[in-house]
Amino acid sequence: MTSILLSPPKIEGNIKYRPFYQPMELGTTAPLLLIGHADAQDMETPYRVTDMQGAINWLGANQAQPLIRALLEAYNTGARDIYLYAAAPMSEYISDLSDRNTVKAEFGNKTFYELYHERLATAYDVLSGYDSFEVAVPVEASFCSNADIDFVKPLADFCNLIFSKTSTSVMGVIGSRALVYNQALYDEVINDANIAGVGENGKLIMAVMGEGILVQPQFSQSYASSYATQVGALLASRPLDRSIFGLRFKIVSGMAGFDLSDAQIETLTNAKINPVTRTQRGKRGFSFQTRLISDNTLALDGSDYWSINQMRLVNYCVNQIKTIANSYIGTNAAESFKQTIYDFMRGMLSSGIINDYRLGIQTDSRSGTMTVDVNLQPVFSIRSIYFTVETGPGS
Repeated sequence: MTSILLSPPKIEGNIKYRPFYQPMELGTTAPLLLIGHADAQDMETPYRVTDMQGAINWLGANQAQPLIRALLEAYNTGARDIYLYAAAPMSEYISDLSDRNTVKAEFGNKTFYELYHERLATAYDVLSGYDSFEVAVPVEASFCSNADIDFVKPLADFCNLIFSKTSTSVMGVIGSRALVYNQALYDEVINDANIAGVGENGKLIMAVMGEGILVQPQFSQSYASSYATQVGALLASRPLDRSIFGLRFKIVSGMAGFDLSDAQIETLTNAKINPVTRTQRGKRGFSFQTRLISDNTLALDGSDYWSINQMRLVNYCVNQIKTIANSYIGTNAAESFKQTIYDFMRGMLSSGIINDYRLGIQTDSRSGTMTVDVNLQPVFSIRSIYFTVETGPGS
């Protein structure tokens, strides 16, 4: 099988001024966190994008920066509630994939991936105390071709740590970057101990395999990139009763690498990796015809949370129940709390987000805690989902 080398053009220069950005409409989509390299005005705190041009200016308006490319990818894919975190300066960024595993004296005798791994660890520690995000993407982190630097488990643990500290449920997306997409790479991924050993927190993240040729209206030329940011934006913006797999990526003109065979697709999806393929029209030469073929998380075998679409639904319910419960903390309104939870679930049912539900609600007036046992029947699955939400002081 022929291997295809990726040789994306070098991205330089300022982006075009776009006076017609749509309002961000904060709250209409789930909050998406993008972490990456940039020479931002503030490298220490997350920045909420309330105005696109303002965010572009905050990042320096240079399209060579991964974080600014990711911002525009997310916006052009449909995300309207975006946070940015500049984890590392551009002096630590290497665009040439062939040079990312080279030890650099200026990096303290570390490779690009080793140094970025450290920068992300610091960023995760800072960001784990925030309850503002529901989807997180470490831009340019790769689960393959990185000399075995593990970006998978730290992302899963970060999502779990946010939940432990703030009770906010977060999903993570990680992509792939590679010089060559061939059978050897797929074999490497399928047998990767980092992916197989991510553990219980693997249910919180998904790994997306492949790269696309991106065409953004703000840029004067196309470039190759992971699909991770666009998948994150779809998770943040797609209605809960609609799956993200099978969707076409509207800013991807073509796919980097060759078309996967049915056997390769099956092997990757069985390993819980989500490959991107071309549609039948794409295989006949039409542009803008690439799509995500599955929606696996890295959950343990047999888990109810094998699908990222199921995790989206669970995360939404957990976060909404927590929000409702917070408004009742310190009150003696247990019955009102129960009624509000039932009203919320009935609203999901009548809106077609779920097919059925059952609830069990217990309250403890002495401790102020409230426990909600939930059994959901999603619209896109024949299997029910069971989970428990504990709320109250210290929960």
